[in-house]
Amino acid sequence: MQSFNQIVTEFNSYIHQQKFFEALDRLYHSEVVSADNDEKQIVGIDRLRYQIKQFIDKAQIHKIELVSLHIEDKLSAANCCYSLDHKEFGRIEHHQFSVQRWKDNKIIQGHHFDVR
Repeated sequence: MQSFNQIVTEFNSYIHQQKFFEALDRLYHSEVVSADNDEKQIVGIDRLRYQIKQFIDKAQIHKIELVSLHIEDKLSAANCCYSLDHKEFGRIEHHQFSVQRWKDNKIIQGHHFDVR
C-alpha cells in the first residue's frame, strides 16, 4: 500500500508529464470541488473533466515544472511553473500555487492561484 506522500508524489508526476486525465481517473474523488483564482467552483469529476478538456484542447503546453511541494496530513500544496500557448489567452508563463485537500487518498478539493 502506498503512503500518502507517495500518492501525492504520484499525482504531481502525472501533472508534470501532462497526464491530466490519468490523474483525474486515479486520484480525484467523484465529488471533487475545484476552483481557479476567483472563478466559480467546479463541482464533480465529470464537470472538472469537461473543463480540463476544454482548456487542454486549446493549449500547447511547453513545460510544467514542480518548483516546491508541501505535504501534510490530508493536505498538499504545490508550486508549479507553467509555460504554454493558448488559443484564447495567448502565451502563458507563470507560477501556479495549488492546494489540494484529500479524502480516502483522492483529491476532494483543489484551489489554484496564478502568480504572475
